[in-house]
Amino acid sequence: MKNSKGDDKKAAKKAAKKELEQSLSAKFFEAVKTLGHDAEQIGEDLILVSKFVAKKIAKKINSGKQAAAEKVKEVTPEVTKKVAEVKREVKKDVKKTEAAIKKVAAKATPVISSVKVEAIATEEKVAKAIAKPVAAVRKVAKPMPVASPAARKTPVRKPKAASDSNKS
Repeated sequence: MKNSKGDDKKAAKKAAKKELEQSLSAKFFEAVKTLGHDAEQIGEDLILVSKFVAKKIAKKINSGKQAAAEKVKEVTPEVTKKVAEVKREVKKDVKKTEAAIKKVAAKATPVISSVKVEAIATEEKVAKAIAKPVAAVRKVAKPMPVASPAARKTPVRKPKAASDSNKS
């Protein structure tokens, strides 16, 4: 069995190289024609030159890819170290905040503001408290008599004097 991934990569590289050669040869033919020479006469030489130039370009591209891969390999450990340091710092911060939360929770006491009742310590006291009869209910106060609205006195207005309005 052959490795299909390797064959695919090789085929892709060959196709790219062929395309580069064809585009270079087309450019060379065009350049020779614009100079006024007969490109058909030196066509074989132009094809050889385009293959040679394509090989050179492919080598440059491959060396560039290798250099980039090496730089990535060099940078990757540094990045992983920095990430690990940041993770450690975050863990420390989380632990500190958890500890602070625990301290605050330990100091805090629950407060019930709506109902304040003494805690009953034992079951016996609970039984005694339940067994006691309920104390007499307080007498309800008698309602106060309400004054009727007719009993109110309305203030009397004094009529304006006629002499006051003429003076101004």
